[in-house]
Amino acid sequence: MLNLTSTELTSSIPLEFGRLRRLKFLALGNNTLSGAIPPTLGNLTSLESIDLWGNLLSGQIPKELQNLSNLRHIDLQANFLTGTVASDLFNKTSLLRYLNLGNNSLSGTIPHSIGHLRMLQSLTLQFNNFSGPMPPSIFNMSRLQYMYLRASNSLTGTIPGSNSSFNLPMLQALSLSQNRFSGDVPFVLLQCRNLWALSLSGNLFEGQVPAWLGKFPNLRIIYLGFNKFVGPIPSALGNLTNLLSLDLSACMLTGQIPPELRGATQITELYLNNNQLTGALPTFIANLSELSYLVLINNNFSGLVPMSLGSSGAFEYLNVAGNHLEGNLDFLAALSNCRQLLFLGLSSNRFTGVLPDYVGNLSSQLQYFFAGKNELTGELPSSLSNLSSLSDLDVSENQLSGTIPEALMMMDKLIYLVLSGNSMFGPIPSRISMLCNLDGLYLDSNNLSHAIPNGVGNLTMLRSLMISQNSISSTIPASIFQLASLITLDLSQNLLEGELPAYIGHLKQISSIDLSANLLVGRLPTTLGQLQTLNYLNLSHNSINGSFPDTMDKLANLESLDI
Repeated sequence: MLNLTSTELTSSIPLEFGRLRRLKFLALGNNTLSGAIPPTLGNLTSLESIDLWGNLLSGQIPKELQNLSNLRHIDLQANFLTGTVASDLFNKTSLLRYLNLGNNSLSGTIPHSIGHLRMLQSLTLQFNNFSGPMPPSIFNMSRLQYMYLRASNSLTGTIPGSNSSFNLPMLQALSLSQNRFSGDVPFVLLQCRNLWALSLSGNLFEGQVPAWLGKFPNLRIIYLGFNKFVGPIPSALGNLTNLLSLDLSACMLTGQIPPELRGATQITELYLNNNQLTGALPTFIANLSELSYLVLINNNFSGLVPMSLGSSGAFEYLNVAGNHLEGNLDFLAALSNCRQLLFLGLSSNRFTGVLPDYVGNLSSQLQYFFAGKNELTGELPSSLSNLSSLSDLDVSENQLSGTIPEALMMMDKLIYLVLSGNSMFGPIPSRISMLCNLDGLYLDSNNLSHAIPNGVGNLTMLRSLMISQNSISSTIPASIFQLASLITLDLSQNLLEGELPAYIGHLKQISSIDLSANLLVGRLPTTLGQLQTLNYLNLSHNSINGSFPDTMDKLANLESLDI
């Protein structure tokens, strides 16, 4: 036995390893070995186990490995192996029990010889570039327990639907996700009584979601999303008392969430997004005490959000955006019990009323809060600043009024602050420079006034600055033109005055500048020619005069110019 796993080995595997004639176990996994797998390993006819996973090995799998008739275990996953797998590679390895070629760049068809490995218990070919149909014999392996073929890109065909061509009585986990399998999910899968994981998402399966899935007593994971399923969610899924994760997203499902689903008391993840589901959010969801991920976006749910939602305290991710939900946000009080909540999505609904002060009682772990495109009124509560971990705050396209709270300037982990499309007024807070991690600042389409604070120029991470359609006056702070990372600058439709400073040439990454409909005067600075990445420039509706600077012809990437 030679076990050098996780010993920081580099270089290549020596050809001389082929002299170790008595070697039975070779383990070189989790190193940084590179180069090809030496064909001389095919001389090790006593070898029973070969582990080369997690290296930088490249090239093809040598066909000489077919000589290893005593092999029980092959693990070559997570390398950079390429090319096709020899069709006869496994003709003589009849004792093989474990085969893992996953996470490489292997291509071509799956060798038929794999289907003749009668002792095989685990088959992993996922994350490669295999194409074509599956060898039918692979669906007829009486000892196989685990089959992982996820994201093999272009595998096609159907799952056999008859007992004569499908015989996997020991199967526990089947993953065919992200391929191009089609047809119905065959009833013959019912013979796999030990099945606990079924992953068929991202294919072309059609018909209805099989109601007979409710007959699997051990089923814990069902991933059927991103297929062509139609019709309702089967109520029989409520019989799966051990179910942990259910993904039916991005299909064409209709109807309501069946009340029988309350029987899945252990469920932790429920993904029903991007369907055509209707009705109210059922109150029993609040009683699923283990549910931590609930994703219902882009459906046709309506009515009020249950006031008890979140009372279990388990939510980490809750997204109900893109529906027709209505009423006020009083249900946020119960969500304050969820101390591990990281994501809250309420956008694109019909929520009304104010954003309550107790929004600040939500989890201190919350990173994403989205409530844009609703009908919220009133002022932004200062208590939002209690959400000290927040990186994305979006309350755009509501009817919010009042000033931007100074307390928000304490939220130094904010990356995106999106207040666009409201009726907020008053100045941009002078302490905006404290938001040192901002990537995007979106204040457009409000009633903001006064000057742009000079401190905006201290936001060195800023890539998008959008303050258009306000009543901002005074001159553009020179510090803005020192923002080397800025990609989009839109200050249009304001009351900005003065000349464009020569500093504008410092915007080395800028792609779009819109300063239209202001009160700008003077000549265009010659430094405009330094903006080599600029493709959109709009200076229309100002009082700029003079002539074009000769340097303008250096703007090789310019696609749109409006003066």
